[in-house]
Amino acid sequence: PANAYDLSWSPDSQDLVFGAGNDSSLYRYRLASDSLHRLTRQDGQYTSPVYAPDGKSLAYVRNGRQLDLLDLAKGRVRTLATAAIELPRPLNGSRPLAWSPDSQWVAYLSWGQRMFRNVQAVSIRNGRHIALSQLANTSAQDVLWSPDRIHLLFTTGQRTEASQIAQVSLIDPPPQFREDA
Repeated sequence: PANAYDLSWSPDSQDLVFGAGNDSSLYRYRLASDSLHRLTRQDGQYTSPVYAPDGKSLAYVRNGRQLDLLDLAKGRVRTLATAAIELPRPLNGSRPLAWSPDSQWVAYLSWGQRMFRNVQAVSIRNGRHIALSQLANTSAQDVLWSPDRIHLLFTTGQRTEASQIAQVSLIDPPPQFREDA
């Protein structure tokens, strides 16, 4: 219907979700049936859609300040978090969301005090929130969960300095003792 942005493939590669239009709605294009369906009906700007690895849900940002979860089978929307997550289009450009490989958590970048941007995670089951990083970074972007669920990665930087990759270990490594050697 208009210029598309924020493309996201379904895990089975049969569907494509994207934002489009003056109203910044989300649409799902089904390749098998060559059909297009509007997913969002309420007013707002919808960005950064990401399919859950199991393909049952879609996480996205609404109006830059709300992390929503859409159950694709039932069509129900639930708010997972309210925070300063994304800048308005067209200023956004990073990938502020990432699903855990087991589809049980969504990690997201949000701005806090002094415009430091850090990683948070929210449980799909019970809505529990966890702060995963506390860096003094202003240019954090592109959060990514490792396939083994042990690490979370994102780029981080300060103003004009080159970005670096930050790694957050989600599981404490076993202690190593000299005596074991």
